[in-house]
Amino acid sequence: MIRDFAYRRPYLFIALLALLGLAAYYIAQALDTEQRDGHGRTLLIRAAEDGDLAGVQRLLARGAVVDACDDCRWTAMMKAAGNGHTPVVRVLLEHGADVNALDKGGYTALMVAGANGYVDTVQLLLARGAAVDVQDRGMGWTALIWAAKEGEIDVVRQLLAAGAQRDLRDGEGMSALDWALREQRAAVAALLRDGVAP
Repeated sequence: MIRDFAYRRPYLFIALLALLGLAAYYIAQALDTEQRDGHGRTLLIRAAEDGDLAGVQRLLARGAVVDACDDCRWTAMMKAAGNGHTPVVRVLLEHGADVNALDKGGYTALMVAGANGYVDTVQLLLARGAAVDVQDRGMGWTALIWAAKEGEIDVVRQLLAAGAQRDLRDGEGMSALDWALREQRAAVAALLRDGVAP
């Protein structure tokens, strides 16, 4: 019967084969949400890093693993937070992303969002239970030390309001205040020392 159809209507038969091939391709793409690039990034991690909210939602709907890690153990949520993509962070958290995931160096999403001054992202992470005083494995820096060093005063305010310990010291014995002074972040230093910025 198929041979008869192919013989009588060859163009329709070729079109049907093309449609079947296209359908098979898209089904394979939909099922393979965990394919990785040369850095071990899944499609979800790449979409989150780019701030592609629709892509993230689509991949999650297809069953993408929300806390899959790349070669450096960065998750999609960490990549989104580090780039200030707050709506993407929110969606990932709503799908069960670990707010306190650690990369190979012990960095958290809160640290990278804070160091880059993404106030809205920091606020969201804190509201979702981000641990405020985690110290990374290399330098022993906390989110507060990162923000103070970078001069991110609004982030420093948020972290202090969330109970960040201002006297924690890193591997060099330096506190957030010490870093603010070293990096000449006068307003941050005043906030950490006196509770008021000039």
